[in-house]
Amino acid sequence: MATTFYKKIKEFRGLFTGEFAYIGPSFVDVDVTRRCNLRCPGCRYHSPYLNLPPHPGDQTISDIPFNLFTKLCHDLKIMGTKSMTLIGEGEPFLHPHLLDFISLAKQSEFYLSVFTNGTLLDETNIQFLLQSRLDILKVGIWASSVDEYVQNHHGSNSDNFKRIVKGFKTLSDFKAEYKSELPSVILHYPITHYNYQQIDAMIDLAFKVKCNVMSFHPFVNRRGQLSSFALSPEEERAVTISLSNARKRLDSLGIEHTVNEALIRYGMGEAGW
Repeated sequence: MATTFYKKIKEFRGLFTGEFAYIGPSFVDVDVTRRCNLRCPGCRYHSPYLNLPPHPGDQTISDIPFNLFTKLCHDLKIMGTKSMTLIGEGEPFLHPHLLDFISLAKQSEFYLSVFTNGTLLDETNIQFLLQSRLDILKVGIWASSVDEYVQNHHGSNSDNFKRIVKGFKTLSDFKAEYKSELPSVILHYPITHYNYQQIDAMIDLAFKVKCNVMSFHPFVNRRGQLSSFALSPEEERAVTISLSNARKRLDSLGIEHTVNEALIRYGMGEAGW
């Protein structure tokens, strides 16, 4: 308790002065790869609908080098960082050393999360995640059915949805077999014009594949370039009602959720997102 108190004092000291960091970050997001196998409409890096400037950095570097990640883990541990998320511009499982990164991060005693699109969750990867004691696996999924998936990912292979669901099911089966509660599985659900009426169906899917948490998020119409995916004001009002009803159902099913946060975001409006 005393250690946490002194860490907070150092954090606030740095925030107030704005000139020097007196302590390392509490958590970090690590961009492991720029490569991706999907073209999600809302992704600022790979969306076929957006015309945005490239992200800062050397665009010729696709994957974080293993030696750099090793040094990062070493330095962050010395600074007292406790939590790490492997995420970034691309799909983490496309990095050839992702499993090595997970092992190294867990050996360094980080509370570790991986954010993935779920298309590469085969048996080998899933068994490794359980054996490594990954803490959180967060999977972005935009649909509760094949047709809905194709609507949200125009031009995407419909088999992707089947692979994601199969991965969820395989993971839940292995967790039961190994009697493991880890990793905790978060189903991340951006709400669009094409899926806003299927919140109940998404809850059915989450319950079926034994997800631990449902994360709801308003879809951001970046610079007005994604209007066909965005909700109208009437649809937003309908979503807030659906989410309020979903909250009761999720609570009854024992599935944690971010309904309250999503309702706050809808109340703020897109300018606040």
